[in-house]
Amino acid sequence: RITRSTLNHVALTCIDGALHRYLDDNGEGIDHPVTIQMPVNLRGGDESRAGNKLAVELVELGNPGDDAFERHREIGYSLRNVKNHLKSIPGNALQQYTVLVALAGELIGKLDLSDRVPATGHTLVSNLPGPPEPLYVKGARVQQMYPISTLVPGLRMNITLFSCGGILNFGIVATKDLRNLDRLADYIKDEFKRLQQAVSGP
Repeated sequence: RITRSTLNHVALTCIDGALHRYLDDNGEGIDHPVTIQMPVNLRGGDESRAGNKLAVELVELGNPGDDAFERHREIGYSLRNVKNHLKSIPGNALQQYTVLVALAGELIGKLDLSDRVPATGHTLVSNLPGPPEPLYVKGARVQQMYPISTLVPGLRMNITLFSCGGILNFGIVATKDLRNLDRLADYIKDEFKRLQQAVSGP
C-alpha cells in the first residue's frame, strides 16, 4: 500500500534479488538484468467462451547491485511497459509471438545449443490466483500449497506463485544442474525483509 504496488510487483522484486544472489553463489552471476517470461491473460471481461487465452511477455527486471527499493521501482517501470504493450498490440499477434518464442526454445533445447545461443529469458514466472478463503482437509486447515509446474524448453527454471487463504506460496522447479533450490527460497524471504526495511525505514 505504501508504494502503491501490486502483489506481482512485490513478488518479482523479491525473486529478482534472490536470483542474482543464487546465480552468484553458483558461479553463474550475470552483469545485466534478469529477463523473465511472464504469462499474461488476454481474455477480456466480456468474453464468455471457456478456455484459456494467454500470451507470454518478456519482462526485464532490475539492474544487478541495486538496493531493494531501486529494484522495486525499476520493476514497476517494466510492468507498466508490459501493460502499455498489451494495449497496443492485437491479442492474436501476441499469441502468435508466444508460439514463436516456444518454438525457438524447443529448437534450442533439441539442438543442444543452450550454452551457445541466448535463451528467451532466464526463467518463467507465473502467478495463479487460488481461493481467497482458507481450505480444510478433514477439518485440518491447509497451511501451504506449492504448485509444481513444467520446465519450458530453453529455460532452466520455473517459478510459480499460488495464493491460498491469504498466503502466497512459491513453487520452484529447475533442471538438475541448478542445485540447492532451498537456498533460493531462503533468499526470496530475505529479499522481502530487505524490501520492507527499504520502504518503511528512514
